[in-house]
Amino acid sequence: MSNHISRAVEIGYGTTSVVTGNTSNGFVIRTFPSVPVPVKHSKQNLGGDILGSRKTVVVPVGKNSYEVGEDVHSSSDPRSTRVLNTEGYIDSERYKALLLGALKMIPDEEVDLLVCGLPVSVMPRSEELKKMVEGVHELGNGQKINIKSAWIIAQPLGGLLAYAREGGQDRFKEMKNENLLVVDPGYLTVDWLVTRGLIANENRSGDYEAGMSRILSTVSDAALEVFQSHEAFTRINEINVELIDQAFISGKLKLFGKTMDFPVHKGCEKTPKFDFSHAINSVAEEAINALVNSVGDGQDLDRIIIVGGPAKLYKEALSKVFPNHEIQILQDSLRANVIGFQEGGVQRMNAMIRKGLIQ
Repeated sequence: MSNHISRAVEIGYGTTSVVTGNTSNGFVIRTFPSVPVPVKHSKQNLGGDILGSRKTVVVPVGKNSYEVGEDVHSSSDPRSTRVLNTEGYIDSERYKALLLGALKMIPDEEVDLLVCGLPVSVMPRSEELKKMVEGVHELGNGQKINIKSAWIIAQPLGGLLAYAREGGQDRFKEMKNENLLVVDPGYLTVDWLVTRGLIANENRSGDYEAGMSRILSTVSDAALEVFQSHEAFTRINEINVELIDQAFISGKLKLFGKTMDFPVHKGCEKTPKFDFSHAINSVAEEAINALVNSVGDGQDLDRIIIVGGPAKLYKEALSKVFPNHEIQILQDSLRANVIGFQEGGVQRMNAMIRKGLIQ
């Protein structure tokens, strides 16, 4: 079984993650913004050493080339935003650039099973993605990778598999007979999945477009109002959402050379006082209210798990509508889905080997 290779890729609206290998400490994962940057051919030819010094790769898609990776923002427009949307999620050249970029980061030339995820609302297109993923892919500079088989699952199911992995065999056995709700706030949508064990209840699962991008936009609008009313910032016309995004990560909002606490700042002579908690919670509560309309009041739910990078921002809203449940956040919530994909892929591949489906 050790000669067979399983890998996992999650292309989200905000970030993309890929499992590139295994160590004794766990999976090796690369996570980068879902922002492929078009590369001029002259740049690709003349800047090989420069590109190589950043944590990025360049891949060909049709007649174009794209740079993808952790340091991609160093060559992108600082006002650039994530490019994926639900309508053209897997059709766009940019999605294919993220997929090929992730595959180029995998050091193997052949993968027996690649696990990929889709948002809940895009799962009806799983067969299309499976056909797109399977086969030989040209990655540029003569590099190729052969994906022999692909398994496409709903993104929140990855989070559920990661939660099971985190708790070991005992938790996995308990979950088999339980009703579970996994909530996955992403960049564009908040997805949720109700399952019995690992079997999804499609009628109670869904998504709502009030993810991190809505929080960023709402906070940006609130911030603009605050700063325009301060005498030092009256000429400001907009707040760059990427700066707000960074503030959520660092806990500090950096604007015009000033560093302020975030999301609550006491203010001083040179900076305004602000508290963006209400702006954040208003978006989270809207999403969770949509979830409740689909899921119900939760009487039959044994566990509620929340995954995804913005998980903490939605926990309070979840706790309000499900006050009798302990809302559990995974330790590595940002990468939970791809961790679960990889765990599920390894188990599925081993089962296929036992059945003789993989030689």
